[in-house]
Formats: sequence, structure tokens, C-alpha cells
Amino acid sequence: MLHVLQPIPGADNPPGSLCRDVRNVELEPLTLLSALAASTNHIGLAATASTSYNEPYHIARKFASIDHISRGRAAWNVVTSYSRSEALNFNRDEHFTSDERYARAAERHATAVLSVLSRTYRTRGLAPSPPALR
Repeated sequence: MLHVLQPIPGADNPPGSLCRDVRNVELEPLTLLSALAASTNHIGLAATASTSYNEPYHIARKFASIDHISRGRAAWNVVTSYSRSEALNFNRDEHFTSDERYARAAERHATAVLSVLSRTYRTRGLAPSPPALR
């Protein structure tokens, strides 16, 4: 299993993280996983996506696409964001409270993503429902 982490721009400020030249070594994770899916056959492909600043439909669509391209090797590491710098990145003055973050993840995201993945799996004839989230 290969897990690609999504750095928060400016949080750690690694060299090259905010530039647009050859020093930028931190590719967007889902784009990288698409490329890896096309050039590998047996490696699981996982990425982290925050439920705080991604809408359920978009996460479901992105991961369903990776899952389809990789023939079932995609995994989603579900997280809630924690940093104020990420809130600022999405035009919010304040970050969600802990209760808001976890409610958003549990109620909205889990239900929507499982619904989309369930349809994807049934369409592909692989299983009656997607594997359980872990």
C-alpha cells in the first residue's frame, strides 16, 4: 500500500512547496495516484482527503475515479483538518470546531461517499456493496 500525504501549504514550509518550478516535489495526491495506477498493477493506492474542506460529492467522485482507474486499489484516509492556516486557505477566518468537524465527517461524508462507491461497485459487478470504511 502506497499512501500519499497531502501537505498543508505553508504549514511546514518545506523547500519548494510554494514554487512552480522543478523544486516543487509535492504533487497533488490524486493526480499522482492516477499516474501510479496506470503504471502499476499490485500496489494499493491511498490518499488523505479532509472532510473539513472537501464536499462529499467531490471526494466520492475523485476516489471512485481512482478506484476505477486502478481496478479497485484505491483507499481514502479520512481526516478532519486541524490548522488555522488551512481555514485561511479556504477563505474562512476561523477553523471549524472539533464537534463541527466530526459531525461533518460522520453525517455528510461517510453517507455520501459510501452511496457513490456502492453504485460504482454495483455497476462494475464486483460486489453488492463497497468494503467497509476502516
